Parts: sequence; structure tokens; C-alpha cells
Amino acid sequence: PSVALMPFENLSPRKDLDWLKAAIPENLMVPFSDAGLFRIVERLQLDKVLKEIKMNESGLVDPTDAPALGKFIGVKWMVLGSFQLNGNTLVIKGRTVNVETQAVGGNLQVQGDLDRAFVLQDDLGRKVLLKLAAEVAGGVAPEIELAKATGRMPLDAFERLEKARALERTLKPMELDPLRAKLAPQITVALTDLQAVLAAAPDLPEALILSGRLAIQLGSRDDEAEGRLKRAAELGSSAAWA
Repeated sequence: PSVALMPFENLSPRKDLDWLKAAIPENLMVPFSDAGLFRIVERLQLDKVLKEIKMNESGLVDPTDAPALGKFIGVKWMVLGSFQLNGNTLVIKGRTVNVETQAVGGNLQVQGDLDRAFVLQDDLGRKVLLKLAAEVAGGVAPEIELAKATGRMPLDAFERLEKARALERTLKPMELDPLRAKLAPQITVALTDLQAVLAAAPDLPEALILSGRLAIQLGSRDDEAEGRLKRAAELGSSAAWA
């Protein structure tokens, strides 16, 4: 699928921040390129199209006009946005537009000190990428799709492992307790989190073990669950069958 990253609007009276209009979409290209899930319209190509249709010099697009412009450019999605400085706090908002359905996504916002502008742009890029990846994946665990594409674990991978570890410890003494069934939704969430980790690091022993054990606790003592425990044992983890 193709995406056009449009110039962001400066809502601040400070004209010395105008450089962010083009800088933000340029920096958003980095996570999109790393993921490899989308084709990004090159800036030069985008400028040429905007000039052809005699759009205003700023290149700013109203969300209501975005679908028609997107069709003209030949993309499936467009990313629009704005930024504003409140005191020393930079607030950046991004929106996604599905050119085919004309649906405008809700505000994706990041904020922080102005001197962290580049970090904030990275954070926004990840949020926008996850939102569009969710559409590609039909709304199902977009981080798993991204992990497969980039080979990078989610930023909170260790937190996910710790949560799964704590849940597994809670379940162990409850094998005969009927209340264990009430934890099924939490187990399902933990398994999805572990899938995102394993998509990027398929041979991470602890993730393999936790995923196998939790799947079994959920009643899925299938080949996949057993296979993960077996793989962990092959990698030298003595805890796989403990």
C-alpha cells in the first residue's frame, strides 16, 4: 500500500519553527521505510504533483479535501498533521486519511520539551505506523506484523515478558482452582504480547517457554505450544519442562 506524508501545519505564531513543516514528514519516513510494509511517495514526486494542481505554497491539506487529493496522487493513505508550541512544550498531532473510504483517523498526539523534537517525531512515527499497520492486518495485533517486517522487538518487550512471567507464576498454583478460568482474557493478551516478541526474536528462550506454558494453561496443549517448549529445550533452557 502507498502512503503520502504531507507537510505539517504550524499552529504556533513562531515562524522559526516552520522548518518542522517538512522535517516532521521527512522523519516519519524512517520508521515507515524500516517496516517495509508501505510504499512512501518521495518528497520530490509529491512536490511536483502539488505544483501541477497549483496547490498553495505551504502544501497544507484540509482533511475534507484529502481523499480527492490522495486519488490524484495515487495513494491509499495520507498522513496529515500539525504542531504547536505551548510554553516550551511541543505538541505534534497526526491524522490518517483512508483515500478509498474517506475515513479520517483520530488524533495521534505526542508532546514534550522542544529540545526533544526529534524523539517526539520518532514516537509519532511509530504511532502512525501502528495505526496503518492495524488496517493492513485487519485490526489484529499490528505490532506482530511490524515485528515480522522489521525484526525489531516492541519497545516494551521486557515489560511484556515481565507481565507474562508474573501471570504464569500466578497460574501455576491454581491448576485445580476454578477461578483460573477467569484469567483467560489476561492469558490471551499475554500470548499476543509474546507473539510480537517472538515475531522479532523467534529463538528467545524465555518468550518460547512462557508462550508454550500459557497456551497450555489456556487449554491449547497443541503442537505449536509443545513445539515452543521443545525449541526452548533445544536452545539449552533447562526451564522449558520445569
